[in-house]
Amino acid sequence: CDYLHSQAQKDPDAFLRAVEQSFDPELHLQAALASLDSAPKAADQQAMMAFLRQQRQTFYRILYSADLSGAMTPERTCHWASVFAEACVLSCLRFLEQDMFTEWGQPLAGEEVSSLMVIAMGKLGGRELNVSSDIDLIFTYAGLGETSGGRRSVPFDRYFTLQAQRLIQMLDQVTAMGRVFRVDMRLRPYGNAGPLV
Repeated sequence: CDYLHSQAQKDPDAFLRAVEQSFDPELHLQAALASLDSAPKAADQQAMMAFLRQQRQTFYRILYSADLSGAMTPERTCHWASVFAEACVLSCLRFLEQDMFTEWGQPLAGEEVSSLMVIAMGKLGGRELNVSSDIDLIFTYAGLGETSGGRRSVPFDRYFTLQAQRLIQMLDQVTAMGRVFRVDMRLRPYGNAGPLV
């Protein structure tokens, strides 16, 4: 596998650890997910992007090794790839809600805080993501209004569009560490001609 070959060249020790962990992969994949979920707050978006890419490398070294060694069935490989993608999206949402608060505050609809909702389509929606799949997403939100509690207020549509754009960038932008997932938004209503959120 080209991916594992490149990982072995970049970091031989991490590669060997992944091979060892692949003999009992589910336990180690669960631990990798837990470290993603309990991550300390990143200083800024660039730091969070680097953290997500590091976590992806760790997770996928184990996943690829387990798949190639036969220690995991194709169905379980797809399950774990889907679980990881979902965890990355949720991590981005948590980060962005905190990171955007100072500037724009919260999107309050009456007394309720509205949130960006992410609907997984395609292979991710069916929990059938393979290790090279992109993720198909649709963004939506409930309520009308403007944000409050920050330095300035913006309408919900502007706030959630910006949040969605930043989430896509955090996952899809190619850096020196690669990307986390390619994000495809063409399955939303009217495709690329429709609003992002």
